[in-house]
Amino acid sequence: MQSAALGDLMLGSSPWAWRPSRTSWFEILSQRAAQWQPAPELGLDAAPLVECLVAAAKKEADWLHHPSVTSLTSDNREEGRVQQDFQLAIWTAANARVLTGKIVAPEQLWAWSRSGGFQVRAGVHDLRSLGSAVAEDEWPWPIAVDVWCRSIGLPSEQSWAETPPSTPDDEKRLQYEIRMLLRALTAAKRNLPECVAWMTSMTQVVVPLRRVSETHTQSASSRQHPGLVYITLKDEVQILEALTHETAHQHLFMAEVDGPLVDPTDSGTYSSPLREDARPLLGVLLAYHALAYICAFYVDAVRSDLNPRSRFSEELRAARLKVLDAEGTLESNSRALTESGRQFFELTRQVVSYSEH
Repeated sequence: MQSAALGDLMLGSSPWAWRPSRTSWFEILSQRAAQWQPAPELGLDAAPLVECLVAAAKKEADWLHHPSVTSLTSDNREEGRVQQDFQLAIWTAANARVLTGKIVAPEQLWAWSRSGGFQVRAGVHDLRSLGSAVAEDEWPWPIAVDVWCRSIGLPSEQSWAETPPSTPDDEKRLQYEIRMLLRALTAAKRNLPECVAWMTSMTQVVVPLRRVSETHTQSASSRQHPGLVYITLKDEVQILEALTHETAHQHLFMAEVDGPLVDPTDSGTYSSPLREDARPLLGVLLAYHALAYICAFYVDAVRSDLNPRSRFSEELRAARLKVLDAEGTLESNSRALTESGRQFFELTRQVVSYSEH
């Protein structure tokens, strides 16, 4: 019997239909929200905010799976606390639309929104007005872009926020990469609607990373920053693959909340198709699941009106070899998977089968 937390996927159906249950994640978020004490400098009446957050978590409101709730999901509550708590309060007011009261900006702070947001001067402000301004800030693309890491209140390593543009060439490069990202999102929304719906069920915001070389690219995501992925921006195909890759990780993180997918006592390391160094078996499962969806993305891209099809076909062949490599490792070491892990593996195998036809 399949775990309800893992969701369901019937063989032959669209791989984009599989969404692990979010119930346990929201239950934990509700508990953290109930204990949230915003930074005293903000002068907030916390009770209405906490009540609203808990109620929204019980309803599994989509707006809570977002980096703006980092105050509730991060283990580090000191660095950046004032900005993060400020952002959480404004984000809650933007989505609840019923909150009243005042909020103090002890210094110039930032109210992040999907199109970037705005500075808030030091002083006393109306919470509902700030929330309304954030809610009404329109953004036409399916995923927001946070160049300066303002949704999480702290600059991330290798981001433009950590090392801002220092030359005209830097400025031009950043602008070019953002335009490229938006072109990729526009094309995907038009040609790959199922894939994009699957992406946006987990990924809300992209933080662009600085490229360390012309050939090397990287991407990342974190359990502590829900809905946020980090990627370098090389070209449109690489961008969409990276978004697929990191969104798959976000889905696995969600499935993992109900319990480990790999036996915690397993200390072995194994070959992974995405890393040169040996990895714990969870790392191989992460790679396998991401590669399964990367294959599905390329299958749909080949079938769509997107170009270049020759590039999609080439990348699909390479991803297929890697996913089969990871599958072999997991099959040989399935004893180290928990029952939930074996179910997750079998569901992922069904995703892999989508690219075999």
